[in-house]
Amino acid sequence: MDKEMAKAFGLKVRTSQGGDCGKFGVPGSGVVHDYAGCVEAPFELRLSDKVRFSVGGMRIISHPFPMMLLGADILKGGRKPPGWNYVGWELEDGLSSVGGSLLFRRDGATEKVPLH
Repeated sequence: MDKEMAKAFGLKVRTSQGGDCGKFGVPGSGVVHDYAGCVEAPFELRLSDKVRFSVGGMRIISHPFPMMLLGADILKGGRKPPGWNYVGWELEDGLSSVGGSLLFRRDGATEKVPLH
C-alpha cells in the first residue's frame, strides 16, 4: 500500500529504519528498494459488505498514485472455514470499457466484488 492511502485510511504506520520492514524488487529492473514502512497492527479489509479479511504485516511504499496490491496471502484458495476463499474473476465486456468482479466463496455461497 502506498503512504498516502495508509494515511487516508487512518492506519498507524511505522517508518522503516534501515530496511527493517523488508525489501522489494521491481520486475525487470534488477533494482531493490526498502519498504517505506509497515502498518503496526492488523486491520480489517472489507471488499464488500460480506467479504472481509484481517490483514496483518501490510508493508508501505512511496508511490506517486494511490494503490494497494492484494497478494497471495489474501487472494488464495484454501482458507479454513469460515473464511472467504478467492475462486476467480468474471469479466464484463462493455462497449467502451472492460469491467468485472472478483469471486469469493464461503459455505457454498459465492460473493461478487465489483472491480472499479
